[in-house]
Amino acid sequence: MGMKHSGKSTLSRMLAWHMKGKYRDLDTLVEAEYRSDRTLTCREIYRQHGREFFQGLEQLAAERLAEDLSRGNVAAALGGGTIDNERALRPLSGLGVFVYLQETADVLYERIAKGGVPAFLDNENPYEDFILLYNRRTPRYEELSEIIVRLDGGGTEASFALLIKTLEENHYVW
Repeated sequence: MGMKHSGKSTLSRMLAWHMKGKYRDLDTLVEAEYRSDRTLTCREIYRQHGREFFQGLEQLAAERLAEDLSRGNVAAALGGGTIDNERALRPLSGLGVFVYLQETADVLYERIAKGGVPAFLDNENPYEDFILLYNRRTPRYEELSEIIVRLDGGGTEASFALLIKTLEENHYVW
């Protein structure tokens, strides 16, 4: 778990490969839950249908993810905003280890801004809005996670090495 662009999908995919397991991405499952005549990304679904609709899809996707997690040997990436959706978190509770990929606010904002302002940020003051969101979500991530990996702007390989080291130190990687 972690904020948008913290490396959740990339590092979870690498972890699944490392542990010879399966990889699941909640955002991909949300997009699959969406029934339309065309494929939309999570950003597009959120923008077109709003937060409540998106969180309903996220709950359904989390229920599907929970089925996979209950079978074991799965590394899953949650969406950046899943932390704000109790209905999506509930089915996942107790089905694995929540790892918080903590990145600095400035590094995250720089990564996010490269792709344009996401639907959940105010177009007029996106940086200020992001900082408020970051400061609100951080304590919640810390509260729900069993492990915190402080990435500090490292690249993919360095971040993955740090993730594995932290998991091993906590006796979670086999």
